[in-house]
Amino acid sequence: MKKLLTTLILVALTGTPSLAVPLTDDALAFADRLHTKYGIDPLKTVLLIQNAEYSDKALSLMDRQFEKSGWGIYKKGIVTDNRSNKGGRFYLEHRPSLELAYMQYGVTPEIIAAILAVETNYGDYKLPHRAVDVLSTLGFHYPRRADYFRSELEALIVHTEKSGIDPLSVKSSYAGAVGIPQFMPSNINKFGVDFGGDNLIDLVNSRTDAIGSVGNYLAKFGWQKDKPTAIKLSGAGFDSFLGQGYDPKFTVKELEDGGIIFALPADPEEKVNVIRLRTDKGFEHWAIFSNFRTIMRYNNSANYALAVLLISKNIEEERKRLEAENR
Repeated sequence: MKKLLTTLILVALTGTPSLAVPLTDDALAFADRLHTKYGIDPLKTVLLIQNAEYSDKALSLMDRQFEKSGWGIYKKGIVTDNRSNKGGRFYLEHRPSLELAYMQYGVTPEIIAAILAVETNYGDYKLPHRAVDVLSTLGFHYPRRADYFRSELEALIVHTEKSGIDPLSVKSSYAGAVGIPQFMPSNINKFGVDFGGDNLIDLVNSRTDAIGSVGNYLAKFGWQKDKPTAIKLSGAGFDSFLGQGYDPKFTVKELEDGGIIFALPADPEEKVNVIRLRTDKGFEHWAIFSNFRTIMRYNNSANYALAVLLISKNIEEERKRLEAENR
């Protein structure tokens, strides 16, 4: 390995772009590991990293994500009329795929559509970064989570090798998520679905594959068909149930016996938890069910999961309005 690393260092020192991600011993060892595991030419890997541009923006954004905003601010920015109105049209246009995903995975079609709405505006948002730039920067120059992002760079390289895609052409978010559903590269192989039946998992261009892949992802993380996600609460007695995380711990009956009122009927024996979210008018309290926790497996943020739920309800209303209009 020592001889290989020496050769790669000499190559890397020749013509390195001024904005390139600095090559470290870890990067060279990474190239050697990919060669050992997958037979990928280590020089090819080194040149790829050498051609990646160092992303200050990715580093700066990692520690101030929008999901960390208060619920009131987050809701105003995400749960918009545009997403809802567009979602109704998206549902009608992609009804066969959405309803097939419901049949196959049990996931509510509007939930799938809402996730795509938040992630990339139904695939219309143009991702601003190159995945290689982001993952190389974070993988070798963001110590707190370097191992994670290095593994995602590995998954990206392996995926593009198998698919015959130029890795430098793959666009991503500031965190390296790719495609319409914003999957991290490792999740493409784990959860990506060829829902269109063309023998290709294409999450960059195929909304059909994106729909199936989101449905598959949520199903694998325990989505419960036709079960509730969250219900708004009022009343009193919240303090006894707060601060217990996000996994369901209490029955609906326990909350009701404690003085809490559900905005919608719920099975008394169904397990829930309680969260408190800050708005500009005070606090909202919500009972969250198992499906809420499943959405958080997609993005580990209560704000995100609740936004997806509210957008899904708006999509359902808009879809019904359009259907009535077209009768």
